[in-house]
Amino acid sequence: MVVPPSEIDASNADDLADSIRADDSELVIVDCSAITFIDSSGLSVFAAARQELNAAGRGIRLENPSAPVKRLLEITDMGDLLT
Repeated sequence: MVVPPSEIDASNADDLADSIRADDSELVIVDCSAITFIDSSGLSVFAAARQELNAAGRGIRLENPSAPVKRLLEITDMGDLLT
């Protein structure tokens, strides 16, 4: 399980991407419960991870999304990352 920092922006998005890549699970679970801020950098990490993992026959799921995560996924129509 990947536990991202509470704030995800351009300053730490690459670190989050590295953490997701380092998880060798068939389905990478990201616990989003503690995220208080996420910008387009974080969204890009999740979108790229989904693409990379799907290409490898794997998947990603964001669990326990905080309100900021839910809002960003809703307005960008990326809610399928939650299922």
